[in-house]
Amino acid sequence: MPYLKVGYLFQKKYVTYQERKYEVFEFIDYAVGIHFTNRNYNDMCNIISGNYDGINASIINKNANEGEYVFFD
Repeated sequence: MPYLKVGYLFQKKYVTYQERKYEVFEFIDYAVGIHFTNRNYNDMCNIISGNYDGINASIINKNANEGEYVFFD
């Protein structure tokens, strides 16, 4: 069942350090979103406020690698 969440929106970036590639998250906005589960059973959030409204972000958990954006509440 969808419901509202308030939290932090991050964008995934990649950094190479000592010839190893690391995934890092850069804070970009405070946001409100509608939480839902997609067809792959991953928790997602459709952002409805701020500068990034209209995008889908993965909820940070062990399966948070689905998209470019992640959401943490």
